[in-house]
Amino acid sequence: MKIRKLTNEEIKGACAFAVSIYNIAIRGCFRTQESHRYFDEYMDADRLTEEERTGALVVFGAFDSNVLCGVCGMTNEGHITMLYVHPQYLRRGIGKKLLGRARIYARMQFKLMQVSVNAMPAYMAEYFRRVGFKSTG
Repeated sequence: MKIRKLTNEEIKGACAFAVSIYNIAIRGCFRTQESHRYFDEYMDADRLTEEERTGALVVFGAFDSNVLCGVCGMTNEGHITMLYVHPQYLRRGIGKKLLGRARIYARMQFKLMQVSVNAMPAYMAEYFRRVGFKSTG
C-alpha cells in the first residue's frame, strides 16, 4: 500500500472516486436532498483542482498496485474535508494511514499541531475517535 500526495492532474480522478464511494456507501444515509446538494457542490472537480493548485487544499491517495483505493483531502488550515475508502479495501487500515499522512503533512508543511474533522455521516464519529480524534462537543 502506497500513500502519497496527489498531483494537481490527479484531483479530478480523486473527485470521481469520492463521488462513486459516496453514491455506493453513503448517499443512502442522508434523507434530505440538502445533504446531497452540499456534497455535490463541494465535490466540484474544477474548484478542488484550483484549491489544490493554490495551496488551499492537499489531497492524498492510497494506492494498491497503482489502483486508487482511498482518498483524503485536507485544507491548509488542517481541516479534513474528505476521507473515502473503497468498500473492497475497508478494515485494512487505509483510512488510518491516510489520516496519519495528513497529520504529518499538517505538522511539517503547515506547521499545525492538530487537524480537525466533521464526522459525516454521524456514525463516523466513533471511527474518528478510534483513530485519535477528540470530540469538541
